[in-house]
Amino acid sequence: MHDTILDWEDSLPSEEMQKSELNCKNADLCLCLGTTLQILPVGSYPLLTKKNDGKIVIINLQETRIDNKADLIINNKLDMVFS
Repeated sequence: MHDTILDWEDSLPSEEMQKSELNCKNADLCLCLGTTLQILPVGSYPLLTKKNDGKIVIINLQETRIDNKADLIINNKLDMVFS
């Protein structure tokens, strides 16, 4: 697992974006943890998993723009869910 924080004014690294897109296309499950999925195009990558018959799980305090596509939504703090 790898953690990265991006600010709104940061450009997204293209090599990592390509890898992420490919991984989402091939994944059986996409976990969206602590994000509202607002930064595009990456915020739409979980839909690539869904398009290829995978599942989407979203764990976030707020609603996201793709909640209606998720297979499971947990609106809670990550610390609470993982403890």
